[in-house]
Amino acid sequence: MGARHYVTRFVGLHPIADKNFDYLRCTRHDRHKESLAVSSALQARFAGENRCPACESPMEFFCSSVRKVRFASENLPFQNTAGDASSGNAIEVRNTQYPELIKWMPGYLVKKNITQRNPVLVVRDIHGGGDIVVEFVSYNQKTQAMAGIQLNSAWMDEQPPADFLEEQFPRLLAADGDMLITLTAADRVSYLYDKVYEQARVYHRTPTIASVYSMPLYEKTTSKKSIAVFQAATDDNPTLSLEVVNRLFADMDDEDAISIRRYGVFKAVSGRVFKTFTPMIHVIEEEKHFPDGIPAGNWVHARMIDWHDRVPWAFVWAALSPRDEMFIVRDGNFDPDRYITEEIARQIAILSGERIRFKMDRIDPLAVKKQPNTGKSSADDLNEAFGRFRREGVKLDNGHVIHPTGANWEAWDTKSERGRDAVKARLKNSLTCKRPFNNVVTEEGQSRHLPTLWVLDCCVHTAKSLKNWRRDEWADAAAAVSKDPRETLQQKWSHHSMCLEAILKEVYFKARKDTIDTFTDRRDRPSYFSRSA
Repeated sequence: MGARHYVTRFVGLHPIADKNFDYLRCTRHDRHKESLAVSSALQARFAGENRCPACESPMEFFCSSVRKVRFASENLPFQNTAGDASSGNAIEVRNTQYPELIKWMPGYLVKKNITQRNPVLVVRDIHGGGDIVVEFVSYNQKTQAMAGIQLNSAWMDEQPPADFLEEQFPRLLAADGDMLITLTAADRVSYLYDKVYEQARVYHRTPTIASVYSMPLYEKTTSKKSIAVFQAATDDNPTLSLEVVNRLFADMDDEDAISIRRYGVFKAVSGRVFKTFTPMIHVIEEEKHFPDGIPAGNWVHARMIDWHDRVPWAFVWAALSPRDEMFIVRDGNFDPDRYITEEIARQIAILSGERIRFKMDRIDPLAVKKQPNTGKSSADDLNEAFGRFRREGVKLDNGHVIHPTGANWEAWDTKSERGRDAVKARLKNSLTCKRPFNNVVTEEGQSRHLPTLWVLDCCVHTAKSLKNWRRDEWADAAAAVSKDPRETLQQKWSHHSMCLEAILKEVYFKARKDTIDTFTDRRDRPSYFSRSA
């Protein structure tokens, strides 16, 4: 379908006029365009002239000035083939774009075929315009080597590397071009799920998928991105019988894998650390659930900072209800290259307000390391700043002065993955409960509260971290298939999630059962603010 799509564009027969290299354009309104396929109908209607059907103004023949397209895949047409690839008669071809294109394109359109030294196909324009150049590239080529070229369109077969995909966007700007990505859905689809699949404005599904998953054939979303997703199942392949399809998946017992591989419906994405995180469920409206503000009382509040020397500090404020429901109520990123430690402390104090007292303040252990020149650590500087804010107050931009509570920033525990397991368990329980304050379950006559995790809609950094944090991936698909998944985790998107893991390791971060919070167990002791200036 992808190859046929481009052939229709080469000859000016694509039903969407400006997808073609040559089309008719109204001389009065640039927005009025028609495909050359309707030229004879227009001439019959307007006495031998091509006139705009909308305003009846004369239409002119238009040729796009950018006449190059890029076909990209994991292999070039001549790589790992047997037979004569240039004639389209290869016995074994790992690059499927070229033979499919040759199969659909009339032979007289090929002005110059590809060679092993120069994988560029020159297509003759039957309407008299300039030649159309089809460039074949591989994902293994250096990205910079393909820069500096303007493209009318780009077609990528299977998932490209992230840096390769990003490089295509500036190439398409001049022609206001488009991009086509065709792939067989697999477990290793990672960033495309977030950047393309979930960002689509419309979804078109075959009756097979709509029937199996009770989904609409056509679905329109509120997305502002100009992305359309077409989903077809293996069952829709006209060359395979249902018996063969069932046999293909007979030995596969993982429902998520079947959903992805057979039906192209994503339930989980390989590489994600928190696969069960679902923004539509876990991200909730603060105004709806906390119209009177974040509760104090017998709720347990904690703040965390993932400290770095150069990377922006990740800040998270978590609140734990007496029903053992954890809410992420505030978060932020603070760049140490732009702000001194006292200014970062001031911003955190303003976010925290003066009404809430925090049971725990935890920070990355690197922040408690003493500096040889001062004999103090970043955590010491933070504690001194919070002590000063508590005594002297913090002046807001509107002139109002608040007196935030103090702080005692201490290093968090870096051992074990107990905190990560707790995050996963809470996310899974939230999916079961569907909404906050609905976590009571009864088992064998006994009622208990499921520990859950919810993210307020103002905490965009934490939501992105939970959604996008992944394990490192192998660079190419062959390695991903033949080797075990990599154990290392990506640093990007990890910082706010690390804060959640850290606080859930703390044995004292647990739901209070009492109804009145006096804080006498800790805050009435003089030692609580002992680190303050």
